[in-house]
Amino acid sequence: MRETGDRRQTSNLIEILPYETVVTPECHTEESPSINPNKQTVNSNGALQRAVHAPLYEALMPYFNDDELYRTIGILYRAKASVDRSIAVEEYAAEYIAAFKSVVYSYKRGNVRSLFGCLFNAWRVVTTEIKRRTAIRNSPLFYDWLAC
Repeated sequence: MRETGDRRQTSNLIEILPYETVVTPECHTEESPSINPNKQTVNSNGALQRAVHAPLYEALMPYFNDDELYRTIGILYRAKASVDRSIAVEEYAAEYIAAFKSVVYSYKRGNVRSLFGCLFNAWRVVTTEIKRRTAIRNSPLFYDWLAC
């Protein structure tokens, strides 16, 4: 930037430094032993995979790493619980997966700024629709005259 006047940018200065060679000592060809050789590697998603309904897990797994998957499942259950805690995600997994895929496709197109916020809202809307349908189905006030 110019020191005086209008403070506009001037031309850039490039300084070429001399090349210095650095000698590195030879590396060991053997690998260092692990701290606990008897410890087996465990898949970190194992517990989450057993805890979540299989179709739901299979739908979410390709899009998220371990931490994001855990966060996404938590968002699903929070969105559902904000409407009705008695609704089981397992019974309506197809509807929750369809809402998830819709949000992901919108996110990939650039229409969604906050993926997790939009997922919360979409799953909340799905839960509200499920609650309305079950309320109408179980209510004696509504008579389905087309079913006769």
